[in-house]
Formats: sequence, C-alpha cells, structure tokens
Amino acid sequence: MNNMNNTHEHGHQGPRRTITGDDVHQVFSKAFALLSDAVGFTLGPGGGLALMPGGFTKDGVTVAVGVHDPDPAVQLAIAHLRGTALQANIGTGDGTTTATVMAAAMHKAATSGGHGGSAAVRRQMQSDISTVEAALSAMAVPASGDDLLAVATVSANGDAGIGSVVVDAVGKVGHRGIVEYESSIGGADRVDIAEGMIVQSGLRATGEAFMNMAQLGLLSIDSPLVFVSMAPMADMKSWASAMTSCSYEKKGDRKATEVVLFAPHFTPEFINTMTSNITAGTLLTRCIQAPGMGGWQESILRDIAARTGATPFMGGGIPVNRLSPVHAGMCARLSANMDTTFIVKGAGDITDRLAEISALAEASKGDARRNLEDRAAMIDGKIATIHVSGGTEAECRERRDRFVDAVGATRAALKSGIVPGGGAALMKACAGLNDGSAVKAACMAPFHRIQSNAGWEVTKGDIEAVSAEGWTGKDARDGTVRDMREARVLDPVDVVLSALRSAHSLASLAVGTGSIAGVPA
Repeated sequence: MNNMNNTHEHGHQGPRRTITGDDVHQVFSKAFALLSDAVGFTLGPGGGLALMPGGFTKDGVTVAVGVHDPDPAVQLAIAHLRGTALQANIGTGDGTTTATVMAAAMHKAATSGGHGGSAAVRRQMQSDISTVEAALSAMAVPASGDDLLAVATVSANGDAGIGSVVVDAVGKVGHRGIVEYESSIGGADRVDIAEGMIVQSGLRATGEAFMNMAQLGLLSIDSPLVFVSMAPMADMKSWASAMTSCSYEKKGDRKATEVVLFAPHFTPEFINTMTSNITAGTLLTRCIQAPGMGGWQESILRDIAARTGATPFMGGGIPVNRLSPVHAGMCARLSANMDTTFIVKGAGDITDRLAEISALAEASKGDARRNLEDRAAMIDGKIATIHVSGGTEAECRERRDRFVDAVGATRAALKSGIVPGGGAALMKACAGLNDGSAVKAACMAPFHRIQSNAGWEVTKGDIEAVSAEGWTGKDARDGTVRDMREARVLDPVDVVLSALRSAHSLASLAVGTGSIAGVPA
C-alpha cells in the first residue's frame, strides 16, 4: 500500500511529502541495508576496507558517517539511525559496526510477517533484550594482562603491534584516563606520557560544538584560558560581557580565544547559549561541571584553580562582571570527553596544595583518608599520547582508527571483563530465545557476517558448538571451532552490551515509526 502523499507547500523549500504505512518500513529497510552493508563488510579479521574521501579505512564510525542516499527520506532515516549507532562508540570507544549489523537484522525480523510496528512485537523485543543482557553479564570474567593484549589486537583487526602499544598506554593511564593521538609520518608507533590533573567529570554537552574531535567523543584544545566559578552558572549576560573582553585581551604574550569554565552546576539555558555561541564562532566557552557535591566539589574546584593558577570567582569572591584575563588560569592543553577531563601542564604551583592534602590524609582514617589520597593522585595525574606511524597522512588516519577502537575495547575489558569473541558470546546468550525472535536474529547476525567476510560457511554443527556454554567459538582466521580464550579471540563484555543496546534502540525507533513527514518531494 503506497502512502507517499505530496503536500504542496511551495516556496524556497519546495514541495514536501509525507510517508506512511508500509512505505515507512521500506524507507528504514533501505537505510538499514545501506548502513549494514557498508560497515558490515569491514567486520572481523576477513573484513575489507572502505574507500572514503580521506582514504581507506576499516573503522565502522568513519564508514557510517560517509553513508548517503539520494532519496531525501532514506537519507533522513540514515542520519537518525547513524546518530544512535554512534552512541555505542561514544560509550565504549568501539562497537558501532556490530550495533549496525545487529540492528538491521532485528528490524528485518521484527517487520516481517505483516505485524511490523505492533506494540506486542516491541514488548517481546524488550523482554528478549533483558534475557540476553543477563546472560552476557553472567558470562563475563575479569581480564588478565594477556587477555587485554588479545582484546586490543582483535579490535585492531589482528595487528599485534597496535595491541601492544595500546596495552602499554592504557596500563599507564587506567581505564578512565585520557588517550590522545598524533600522526607520525615516517616515524614509529610510540607512547608519550604527560603530567597533569585528572578531573573525574567531563563536558556538559556533546556534538561538534563542544567536541572539536566529535567522532572520537573528545575535546582537545591548546593553551585555553581556564576560569573557576565557586557558584552555579546561570547569568548569561554578565558572563558574555566578561568573556567578550577576555576573548580579545592578551594574557602574557598571547591572545586567548578558547575558554574552559569549571563550575558546580550550569543551567540548561547557559549550556544552550554557550553551544550556540561556539557554533557561531563567538565566546568559545566549554563548560565542565566539577564532580561530587557540597564541600567535596568545592575542594575539587579549588584544586583545579591551584593547578591552573586561576583565581576562583563568585561564592564570596570576585563577581562575574569584574572578571578579566588576569583571573584566568592557563594550561598547555586541555582534553576532555563526557567522563574525564585532563589538564596538561597547568600554570599553577601545586606544591602547597599537595602538602595540604597530604597532611589532611595523614590525620584521617578509612574512606576519608582514601578520598584525600585520590585527590592528591588526581592533581598529579597522567595523559597518554600515542604517536601513530604511517608512510602517508592517509595511512596514519587509517591506523589511528584502529588504535582508537583498540583503546576503547581495552578500557572496557579492564573495567568490566571479557566474553568469547567473534560473535560467539551473543550466540550463546540468545540460545534460549524462540527461533522467531527478532532479538535472536540480531544476536546471530555478527557471527554469520564475520564468517562470511572471511569466506567460511556456517554449518548446523558450527551453530550448535558455538551456541553451547563455555568458550567455544569459530575462529574466522582459519575456520576452526575452538576455545576462544585459548585462541585469544575475546571481546569486552561492555562493548558487546553497548552494541546490543544500541541495536535495540535503533530497531525500536524504526519499528515504532508510523510516518515520515516534511521530506522534499
């Protein structure tokens, strides 16, 4: 039944149309097929490369961003599905390809048989997802050092050299530490560690406005001005007036334009205005809320001020409308994601602050002492910079994508443990679901795609062996069924769970959509 109705609203936008009924599922089916085929081809050790305007890549995020279709309705669906799929990457640094392949299979199964979009289908999907989540969580075991190297190597498409560098970097900064990347044309892969302060909270907004490296979920800026407010930020007018002055006055011998503001809290209106201003190229203020609350939060803000040399304002100090560059702190570089901020080479002197915290820790016991020791460690933290080698800039970019995936996977494994890789964990976790389950179809899809990309057929015996309890899987490198832990083919359980949840979110959005309105005719 075709329900593509033109609504003739002529003008500078041209005529528009509304799509309803089965045609909506057809639009989403095409969008899923394009995304899944484009990124799925890269999955596993037998996966191929995708050619992008910037060069060749096997990175699912990069490929997904480049998928387009000339049909405006299909492109609209692609854009929304892609945005949700990328959340798998932001959360764990890996999993976008798996999430997309799973979502396409889940949508196809959920909309077959003429009952697509029904509330009953969506309820069953939610129930089955909960069953698989519980099975995956129960399956996970802590990762050893050898396990971490295996996870990093698998995520880097089998490159043990990348895996070794990544384990070294993550081992030095921890699963919450900041890792950055720089190209090294003609050089060698290496890790540099810089000293600085770790703040266990991150940016208050996402996207390209706050994150200048949005695909990596990262903000990284050199030599920003750092302001520290001791009171919640809501007065946009006074802040805008003060920052207009700071953005065009010199502090020392340089002109500052980038500003980072730490505060106990920001109102939504403040964040939205800052985002708009950054997009417009004015008042480049990134907002970071200090972790904790009450006296602990105030202490962290004063630690940040000490590390950067900033003069705290408000909260009994300088009012906003009297701020100038002289009240700002500075640092060589500031890096932040949604969870963590790292201040590199702050301009302040932390000697007295560290001595004060150490004295308080010595006089304290139990949790209070541990918290103070954690504060001292955060003020004097570390950030890793991985120098990515390659013969050309394009090769460096392709290898950097693999480093990024490997770092995300290694962090996730270190944090929450590992499960059998190669799609085996999902096969085991869904074994108890009914054969008609859309979630079961999704859970089986990555295993089948990995084997197909490697040129191996999947037999009934393979499915029975891989679906059984334990660590048995099918190694796509040589097509043999074996113990995946012994074969060093492992996945972080957090990455698998994130991909599962993102796939469910993607498929549920598409299955529950009844119309597409306002697209060009």
